[in-house]
This record gives sequence, C-alpha cells and structure tokens, in this order.
Amino acid sequence: MRTVLPIVLALAAAAPAFLLRFGGLVLPVELATLGFGLSIVGAAFAMSWAAEAAERDIPRALALTAVALLAVLPEYAVDIIFAYKAGQDPTFGPYAVANMTGFVAQALAECGSPDALQARLIERAAQVRVA
Repeated sequence: MRTVLPIVLALAAAAPAFLLRFGGLVLPVELATLGFGLSIVGAAFAMSWAAEAAERDIPRALALTAVALLAVLPEYAVDIIFAYKAGQDPTFGPYAVANMTGFVAQALAECGSPDALQARLIERAAQVRVA
C-alpha cells in the first residue's frame, strides 16, 4: 500500500488536464492553468519514479537519456507549432524566431544578470512615448 499511494496521487494529479483537454470540462482560465500546472507536477513525479524503476532493468545512462528526451520533446513540439503557424500567417514569425533562438537566454547573456536585464528593460520602457 505504501508504494501504491504515491503512484495513485501522481495519476490523480494528471486527471484535471485530461478532463480539461478531452473531457469537455470548461473552467475559467485561472483554474484551468492551475489544473494544467498540477498535472505537469504529477507527470514530473511519475516520470522521475519511472526513471528510477527503469534503472533496475536498463543502464542508468539509458534511463536518464529517456527522461531527458521526454523533457525536451515538448519544446520541439512548440517550435514546430510556431513554425507551422508562421508559415500560414507571417505575423507569427517573430514568435517562432524568439522561441527558437531563446530570446530570454540571449537577453540574459547580453546583460549579464537578471537585474541588469530588468534595468535595461525599464530604460527602454521609459524611452517609449505614447502619442
């Protein structure tokens, strides 16, 4: 019973996203976001437990490789969706470029720290004049 309870809790945490996406459950955006966030946490726990269990049967490096792939594949899916939408509607082009180039990482690298980035953004906002 001790080992079954965490697995049941992780699966139960995924239920809100499943119901929101496929079950026709309609909630306000705030509650839906909370439900999807809870499901992501539940999936992360399930994935880490599966990796630990897999280490008994397969080499540790292979188990960690599978976890790493599962962690980055959603990012590639987002890239594909943005690229497809940018091909259909050119106004999505900047979103695709920003996502694929890692704008936040690039901005942090140029500024050196999050505080420097924030100061730079505040300076730019002060320069913008609304007509």
